[in-house]
Amino acid sequence: MAGTTLSIAVGAPRANAKPVLALHNRRGEVVLWAKTSTNDLTAGLVRHEHHVLSALATRPPASFEAPATLGLLDLATGPALLMRPLVSASSRPAPADTVPADVVAVVAELATRAGVVAMTAGRWSPLGPDAPREATALLHLWHSRHRGPVPVGAWHGDFGPWNMRRTASRAQVWDWERAETGAPLGVDAVHYGSHVVLRGQDVRASLEHLRAVAVPAVERVLRAAGAPDTTADAVVDAYLLLVHRRFASEGAAEGTGAVLALAAHYAEVLRARPDPSAPRHPHDRKETEHP
Repeated sequence: MAGTTLSIAVGAPRANAKPVLALHNRRGEVVLWAKTSTNDLTAGLVRHEHHVLSALATRPPASFEAPATLGLLDLATGPALLMRPLVSASSRPAPADTVPADVVAVVAELATRAGVVAMTAGRWSPLGPDAPREATALLHLWHSRHRGPVPVGAWHGDFGPWNMRRTASRAQVWDWERAETGAPLGVDAVHYGSHVVLRGQDVRASLEHLRAVAVPAVERVLRAAGAPDTTADAVVDAYLLLVHRRFASEGAAEGTGAVLALAAHYAEVLRARPDPSAPRHPHDRKETEHP
């Protein structure tokens, strides 16, 4: 095509890595993105993202904008998703260490778009019949800790500053291949403020970060969605389980040791999290509670 340039973006090696092609015009502007696939895992992700973007286009969200899909091509290597780029005249940096108010609004709208179900904690299960053994054990642990109703909706699955841009009017959010329903409200807020941090910290530091950053962020999302904020600890624990499930399944399928190590870390952090259902020891009470 005259006056156009094709480029290929190459990222860090990971289980879901795939070539992403960009078509540029003479001014260097991207006019088309093409996300391709190379194996069964990435083919499924590409097809799923096409389905999610098509659904978002039927009822455009108020607080964020997603790429417009231009179609799905069947190539010899697998499906390729064609997308129109998101364009913005100006943008603000998206902080990674806090969850700002406009990001809370995006998470709340995203989570409630498909409706919210107040599900008894004992009925929630994100695992299929072929789930890794440790993920099943962690789900039993989650059920033993959390017994009340938990609001369940949708989540982006990889919502963070690396997959969004904050503009003057609303956020722009891309990379929807991990989106799914059936997740406790607020898990995207945990991912936004904690995913990168947890990958670089030991268990003790991870626990402190979740207490200081993730739990308050989830409480804000729950209040914005009109749900009780008392389930924040259940949401944080559910997030750790969901990401462990992803890393364990994909690490085993692709034989990626680094991904399996991340799965083990998330499992360790979840097991070390405080159990809100456990009775408090008398010595744990504040001094003001003593006669």
